[in-house]
Amino acid sequence: MIDEPKETKKEKRDAARQARIEQQRRRQRARRRKKMLIGGISAVLAVALVGFTVVKVSQSKARSQAAIKTAAAAAGCDGIIQYPDAGRRHVDNLPADQRKPYTSTPPTSGDHYGVLPPPPSFYPDTALRPEVYVHSLEHGQIVIHYNDIPQAQIDQLEKIQSEHSGSTVVMKDPDIKAPAVITGWRYMEQCKQVSKPVIENFIAERCNKGPENFHLEC
Repeated sequence: MIDEPKETKKEKRDAARQARIEQQRRRQRARRRKKMLIGGISAVLAVALVGFTVVKVSQSKARSQAAIKTAAAAAGCDGIIQYPDAGRRHVDNLPADQRKPYTSTPPTSGDHYGVLPPPPSFYPDTALRPEVYVHSLEHGQIVIHYNDIPQAQIDQLEKIQSEHSGSTVVMKDPDIKAPAVITGWRYMEQCKQVSKPVIENFIAERCNKGPENFHLEC
């Protein structure tokens, strides 16, 4: 009977070393699988969270827009309308009969004085000239015209102006065709009465949108 060769010490060490290496590889594979699993779950949760957030924001925006439409209808507003660009020429020394006609009443763009307009404020007794407030619009300000409205609505306009003191001009204007008219550069919304949600929405949409952006605090 032939005896099988006995395993040498070196072979035993090599076998043990190989076993340890294989065990380390198994642990590494297990760790990678765990990381992949956790990463996959995290990705799914992140996508779900983003989707949930988008849905909630969309729903909130839809509710806000619906509320604004309701307020606009109640105040008899015609919605924000864009008007043709009448240019932005300075006409300090140009006779009135040589100026380009405005494309809306009140104007939302066009010829205006080159000197700086008066600061944003509430002007209950001063009807600023179009050549003056068109320059305000060019700077990205919002100009709100009113005429023949109750004192309570005038008080409301004054409060709105104080809340947006760096970006709004509120003025009495006997030449407008509606009791309350909100204007920005090339945009206008006319209302039968003052509506704070409508005005706030217009300011959010059109403030700082003039060709000369002064980075106003809207």
